[in-house]
Amino acid sequence: MKAEELFDLIGEVDEKKVQESIMPVKRSGKTLWIKIGAAAACLCVVLTTGAVAADARAYNEAVDFFQEYGLSTEGLTRMEIKAVYRDITTKTYSYSKTADVIQRNISAGFAGTEIAQDEPAPQDIAELWEQIKATENKGVHYRPDYLYRQDEALGFSVHAKSILQKFDGNKLLWNVSFTEFYMEKWTEVSGGVLVWGYTPTWSSAQRANAWLAKVDDRGDILWKTELPHDFHREYIAGVLENGDGTYAVLSRGDLKFLVLSQYSPDGTEISTHKTEVGNEGIWNIARLGEDYIVQLGNKSTNVERIVRVDQDGNLTDAFAYTSEDCYYYITDMAEFAGKLYLSAYSVPRLSDEGDNAGTRYDIAAVLKYIYDNNLNQYNETPPSDNDNLYSEIPNEVLLPLLRNHYTAVLLVCDPSEGTPQTYYSVQGSLGGKLTAGDELAWDVESFSSAVYCSFTSAWTISGTCQVFRYSFDTNGTLLSQEKTDEVTTFAR
Repeated sequence: MKAEELFDLIGEVDEKKVQESIMPVKRSGKTLWIKIGAAAACLCVVLTTGAVAADARAYNEAVDFFQEYGLSTEGLTRMEIKAVYRDITTKTYSYSKTADVIQRNISAGFAGTEIAQDEPAPQDIAELWEQIKATENKGVHYRPDYLYRQDEALGFSVHAKSILQKFDGNKLLWNVSFTEFYMEKWTEVSGGVLVWGYTPTWSSAQRANAWLAKVDDRGDILWKTELPHDFHREYIAGVLENGDGTYAVLSRGDLKFLVLSQYSPDGTEISTHKTEVGNEGIWNIARLGEDYIVQLGNKSTNVERIVRVDQDGNLTDAFAYTSEDCYYYITDMAEFAGKLYLSAYSVPRLSDEGDNAGTRYDIAAVLKYIYDNNLNQYNETPPSDNDNLYSEIPNEVLLPLLRNHYTAVLLVCDPSEGTPQTYYSVQGSLGGKLTAGDELAWDVESFSSAVYCSFTSAWTISGTCQVFRYSFDTNGTLLSQEKTDEVTTFAR
């Protein structure tokens, strides 16, 4: 019998009860911790001689049941196998190991679906870097440029202007300059582009205010404004359209305040609300109904959380996602069909990380394997030229380490609770951007090539990823998948 038949067997049971069994929830204050996995229970039974035969029959029946439904007995004791069998056949669903068995063995429904993906072929790897160059010049896109001038009094160069350029392919459509602020990012909105940055400084003692500007479709600056929030330093993390012509601006003030500001279509500030959240940066933002979802985190401690912010700037809920076996890193968020979708990737926890678990980077386990197995061997003299900069770890050895280590994950969450209802996963990949329209598009970055170098300060392992795109309908059902010609770079 197929695994789907197990759902027929448990289908009469209240769905909420089974869901809670599979993903137990622990509440602590206003924070909801989702622990994916179940704790083991211990059963102690003393058997008489007559009970031994009955126990043998019960065990054999349980093993037959596991085989019939394609369930794995790996890691289960004899007693646990019988307990799971009884728990399912009696439709009790109270034994913790039952949740673990279902989660590990069923490839659809509550525990999610793994999407199979072809590994990169040699010809794909050979073409990757050329694809990167070609992708950069496709369609309508924007490029930044910066000009600096020599300040004779200071004795070094300072910011002169930031330039935003709009291209269609290789054709320059327009460019616009900003001298008041250093441009950080931009986003397309109705009627043009919103651009933001901060006052350029050359000393930490100087004040650096955040700036916001709007450029129309012809390249004309409609307005620009300096955020009047009285911080010594402030940066804008992102801007969202509210649907009524106004804009929600999420910013970070003095490295401890989360700030929500509402702006009118002409750049006038309507309201602002400051909330002290401590040493947490703003990593991602998204709309969720009338509210906003904000991902906060601290890379030095490897801690992140998601908070819900209402239109007045009040924090109403907080969600954190954790697992006993993995770390989850959220890369993008989007609202689609009334649900919150989180694009992420997971990596396994190190078994010996101890109290320093939170300070380890997501690549730590791969580097540990390299060092433990002496894969990072150089000649006695470090390389002195770029031709010999990298180690002799071949791609066919390094690439499988990355593909076995990283798993892209798409979480589908109940927006009122933040509880994952289902998920999709792709082995050997990173979760990429989410694009919501008539369908939801999920970009998955599949590892395709890798190089190792211990002599660079910016990265130790670098490589390329081929982008696969998966589309989902409003019910979260996978509709289509395609291998695009887009390529991203990876560096850790």
